[in-house]
Amino acid sequence: MKYSRIAVSLWLLVSSLCLNAQTVPIGYLVNSLCAGWNQPVGATFNKSGTQLFVWEKAGLVWVCNWDATTHQYIKQSTPVIDINEEVGNWNDHGMLGFALDPHFDINGQIYLFYVVDRYYLLNYGTSAYQWWTNDYFSATIGRITRYKTNTVSGIVSADLTSRKILLGESKTTGIPINYDSHGVGSLAFAADGTLLASEGEGSSFLRVDNGSVSETYYIQALADGIIRPEENVGAFRAQMINSYSGKILRIDPTTGDGIPSNPFYSAAEPRAAKSRVWALGFRNPFRFSIKPNTGSTDPSAGDVGELYVGDVGFNTYEELDIVKKGGANFGWPIFEGYTPTAGYATTITYNKDEPNPLYGVNGCTQQYLSFQNLIKQATADNDPTVYNPFDPTQAITGSVSNRYFHNVPAIDWKHGKDSARVGIFSGNTLTVAQLGSLQSGANGNPFRGNCSVGGCWYTGNNFPSTFKNTYFQADYGGKWLQDFHIQNGVVTEVDSFAKGFAAIVCVVQNPLDGNLLFVDVGTNKVSEITSALTISLPVTLISFNVTATNDGNMAEWVTASEENVDSFELERSTNGFDFASIDNQPALNKEGQNRYSFNDGNFPHGDIYYRLRMVDIDKHYKYSNVVKLSSNAANNEKVLLVTPDPVVSNFTLSGNFSEDGTVQVVIRDIAGKKIKVFNKTVTVGFNSLFIGDLNKLQSGVYFVEVHGKDTVQKAKFVKAQ
Repeated sequence: MKYSRIAVSLWLLVSSLCLNAQTVPIGYLVNSLCAGWNQPVGATFNKSGTQLFVWEKAGLVWVCNWDATTHQYIKQSTPVIDINEEVGNWNDHGMLGFALDPHFDINGQIYLFYVVDRYYLLNYGTSAYQWWTNDYFSATIGRITRYKTNTVSGIVSADLTSRKILLGESKTTGIPINYDSHGVGSLAFAADGTLLASEGEGSSFLRVDNGSVSETYYIQALADGIIRPEENVGAFRAQMINSYSGKILRIDPTTGDGIPSNPFYSAAEPRAAKSRVWALGFRNPFRFSIKPNTGSTDPSAGDVGELYVGDVGFNTYEELDIVKKGGANFGWPIFEGYTPTAGYATTITYNKDEPNPLYGVNGCTQQYLSFQNLIKQATADNDPTVYNPFDPTQAITGSVSNRYFHNVPAIDWKHGKDSARVGIFSGNTLTVAQLGSLQSGANGNPFRGNCSVGGCWYTGNNFPSTFKNTYFQADYGGKWLQDFHIQNGVVTEVDSFAKGFAAIVCVVQNPLDGNLLFVDVGTNKVSEITSALTISLPVTLISFNVTATNDGNMAEWVTASEENVDSFELERSTNGFDFASIDNQPALNKEGQNRYSFNDGNFPHGDIYYRLRMVDIDKHYKYSNVVKLSSNAANNEKVLLVTPDPVVSNFTLSGNFSEDGTVQVVIRDIAGKKIKVFNKTVTVGFNSLFIGDLNKLQSGVYFVEVHGKDTVQKAKFVKAQ
């Protein structure tokens, strides 16, 4: 293995400092998959979900195989491939992208996307090459390669002789790596079989960079031909169709050539940057995914479906961008979020690939059009026309008209302040509205973040139906995972889902069981979020109670209809969210009723919460109701939880019910006046009820009651604006 000269990278620093634990809703659980990861940065599954592939930043890919007997993923003892020797692994760089061929189960092909170590780039294959040497913090390139894997005696391994470089064969043909971040990103296959790749613009993240910024590697990059002199414009490379930087590319996975239906394709130059560009104007689109069941299966149609892109912000805003059409321009660096970018919008910089056709005419002295000349803010009429600043009647033309039109985000959110905005129009003029406001038309609480990671669409059945066909978005700096409801590209609701991640970098859905899998490079873990809210088990829980006695807290439960039940696990918590096991008893599996008990004689002072985890022989599980005891209480009570609290426009009411049927949910103000009434259907056990339409409720304290057949459960919440 090759070792870096640097003592610690930013990623490793995060790994050593972030010891956060995830907080997920009641009824959900976080389980780590396999172990022994070293800076994992992504994960994906084969079509059936029986193979989980995880790639590490240093250049290793691992496979974990599903064991149908133990219902666990088992990590293969050797990597599928290890290209550590070739990978430039420093700061934010490394092997960040990986994909399986759509026909992987047949052809075994895999695709890797990584930064090449400069020493390897310049010396591999020469007599001077020494495999243990590297050259980091230097100008280099990003590269996409393809390998074929073979499976022998159950072991998956790449055939190194099958290596094919699709993009980046030499230092002059790769993706420019000109600083310590904003390099390679994700790989994904569209429904038409074409391969999509995202990459950052390679500029300095420390200040405005319009070229020749001292901390970057521009001098070296120019000398090596990694960038052309015209590309020495820093972040503005994102606006150049003749540059790979700040783009999403679309290539042929067999040859690496651009696709003829790409917006700027040239038949004479199929491997030129412009022939490969699909969308432009990104800062660092580190992660993106394709909405399932969108796009054509015909590559000539030029329809790859809807791309959901997390674009990492500069000083102020993070973005979720939706790419629906080739040639779409998302505005960076002229725009950040919906707003002109301070510093960049006013730093006039010329695009020397775009000569001014009026130069020398009627005294015009501007030889090239500026980047500011070549993009306009979005308007309600969707008119993409921009005009030459020296003749307001002469349109600037291009092969694709929408290239010059700012394709605004679906939503942006701010650094350091709870502010999330959606775009609206006042007449023909773009303006913004805060999430949750009447003007926005979108429910939710404003939020903050600091590194948009992107996410995935949830189409599974393991989560409650309210989550189906919604988009889970993550934020690395905000340490959260939120659920976005999006209709026709418009955000209609945002709900907080999970938080407390150390450094989340990837979110995918497991096709095998419908669980959500995430990769946290800060904890070196690959984990899945599972829901017990929709599981049906071969057991009926008749009762579960915990009673305070002189000898401790006595937990007792009675079951019936046990068949193929494995065990019962009693869990305890001091906050109602973070539970730990305190007892495990094997199931009796006898006919009729079965009785169990456990005395908790060593519990902490204060409020104590208990729940029962019921597990069948296939390792499926479901939870009982949550029971709360105070250390000085004589009786237990069922817990009714309101999340989030304070409430803005809606909340989830979580509780347990003893029978199927309809319950009435009543909201009262502090004086006891009935304000709202909802009828909800529940089933026996734990339920999560969505309570909405609260935008017009005045700020203050409210009480919520759930009236069952013979019971009333109550809770309190605060309404905020």
